[in-house]
Order: sequence, then C-alpha cells, then structure tokens
Amino acid sequence: MLARGLAAVWPKARRHVVQVGRDLTQREVACAQVHRYPLAFGKVAKITPPFDSDPHYDAKAWEVCLARHRSERVVFWNVAPTAR
Repeated sequence: MLARGLAAVWPKARRHVVQVGRDLTQREVACAQVHRYPLAFGKVAKITPPFDSDPHYDAKAWEVCLARHRSERVVFWNVAPTAR
C-alpha cells in the first residue's frame, strides 16, 4: 500500500522496496525495484538503525538502504517501530 501511494504522488521518482519475508508482486510495489533481504524473516538484521525499529523487519530495510544508496538522497519510510 505504501509503495502504491508513493508512486501515485511521485510517479517519476525512482522507488525501491526491500522485501523481507514473503515474495512481493510488481503490482503490490507499483513497479518499484525490489531488493530481497538475504536472511530469513526470523533472523535479525546485521546492524541497528539510529531509530526505533524491528530487528526482523525495518532494520533490514535500513541495512539495504545504507549498502546500496549511501551516497544518494533517500527518503526512508520506517513503518514498523518497536512496540514498547
């Protein structure tokens, strides 16, 4: 849903989605480039982001973002903060 919403607002922007867990379809991500995280959902991310995050989910997306887009301007949307 988030990828489709961002595509509607910024149709010409390069959009990237990190796949953690189940396979995503191109329809679900509005034709964004999909980056598959190499570890299973049950494994924790290798790094800890500088914000509240779930080590099984959005921390993995942060890790991929840093590895692939460190030198670019990026909007990173954290959708799953840690429950308190």
